[in-house]
Amino acid sequence: MELFPVSYSIAGLAGTTPTMQLNLTVDTARRSVRGHANISSLIGNVHKLAFDVDGYFLALDGEPGIIVLRSAVSFLPLPILPQLDLVLSLTNGWKEGKASYMYTATGVGERTVVQNAIVTLQQPRAINDQ
Repeated sequence: MELFPVSYSIAGLAGTTPTMQLNLTVDTARRSVRGHANISSLIGNVHKLAFDVDGYFLALDGEPGIIVLRSAVSFLPLPILPQLDLVLSLTNGWKEGKASYMYTATGVGERTVVQNAIVTLQQPRAINDQ
């Protein structure tokens, strides 16, 4: 299998950090990943952000190991787009792990850093599921 979809829910302790929904397409031949991340925060600066992301994965001891993702970056002198850097450390055949990420809501604002968030594989859904 060279291409397959995978979705994760990423969250820290209940009510303490933003939550993320991550939907990826994995290309095993190129060892690359591409997809979409949605971040919601109801604490402090309330916001909902969406990012197109792409990156790569490294296999360690037969496991997927580490996935590194980054959102599109603005090349203007002052970035105006929200930005996301994300590292996932996965175990148990892509089913669980930890994530650390950093994002800005506006590209020029304060960075939010989340460490050791819990990564949980989501069950695939059909396109017409509600």
